Amino acid sequence: MSAVLAEAVETAKRSASAASGTAIVLLGTGVVGGALLKLLNTPAAASLRLVGAANSRRQQIQPDKLADRALREKLKSHGDARDDTALLSALDTSGAAVKVIIDATANAGLAARHADWLARGYHVVTANQALAGG
Repeated sequence: MSAVLAEAVETAKRSASAASGTAIVLLGTGVVGGALLKLLNTPAAASLRLVGAANSRRQQIQPDKLADRALREKLKSHGDARDDTALLSALDTSGAAVKVIIDATANAGLAARHADWLARGYHVVTANQALAGG
């Protein structure tokens, strides 16, 4: 009986942790996105959970593959075809209290979607060069 109770307590702790944490989807794995991926592997980012990452062609939403320190390099040749709907679904199903889209691209099309993402309740952090204008 105590083993069952201990397992239930542990499950509740994990659920509470997920609900109180911050889930992140990273769009862009170039210089800025690559630097962020390195930071996510440090103790300073312990409260952040990467639930999706994508370059311009491929993406990853599988937790075990997102935890790979070589994710940036592996996305160059491995991963599913880019699908923003699946990336946002990973955020929606994360159970996190805070859902963040980080746009580290130079894609004007993605920059145009920021207002929509904000209206849908996502937090948006951007280093998108297309917003600098000309």
